[in-house]
Amino acid sequence: MGHIIGYGELLAEAADDSGEEEVAHAARSISVSGRGLYDFIEENFATLTSAVDSTQVRALRVTTQGLIEKILEAASLNSTVQAGDALVADLERIKHAARQLAMTRELGLCELPFGEGVTVP
Repeated sequence: MGHIIGYGELLAEAADDSGEEEVAHAARSISVSGRGLYDFIEENFATLTSAVDSTQVRALRVTTQGLIEKILEAASLNSTVQAGDALVADLERIKHAARQLAMTRELGLCELPFGEGVTVP
């Protein structure tokens, strides 16, 4: 998540400096979604106990997936930027980090702290 937030902030600044308003807007959206994902995980996952049921786990999963999808959607604006541009490289880094986060979640590699080593399905 740090990569997503950090690159989003750097990309917004670089895009502002180069006059790429659409990319700057997308980068700010990426940063906001990245921070929202971080805050959501911090608030919800850190306080989970053994009393969490499958409905709550599914709700957590849906919310995290939605935020990851928003990040990927915002990072997919590279068609408006020239292919060799550094902005494209930053967008690709953001997409890569978001995909890795999504894969980690999908593969159940994100352990949730509610006893018995239960992972998100």
